[in-house]
Amino acid sequence: MELKIHIQRLTIEGGSRASAAEFADALRNQLAAIVSRGAPLRSQRIGRIDAGTLPAGAAAKQQAGRVAESLHGAMKGGRRG
Repeated sequence: MELKIHIQRLTIEGGSRASAAEFADALRNQLAAIVSRGAPLRSQRIGRIDAGTLPAGAAAKQQAGRVAESLHGAMKGGRRG
């Protein structure tokens, strides 16, 4: 299975460039983990996903996990932001 995801814009407010890069890396890893579990996905274009307000001070991995689950829900045909 091949999965291609193109994120045109990822907006992270209130963090440094280093923390944004750490978050993006963690998001990539979380999405790979979801795909490796064999999670069902539909091919589609998703306009926008709102993962809500992420907890302040949470590790990038935790925050990325929440966003990845929101993205996965949209790819399954669930709720979109």
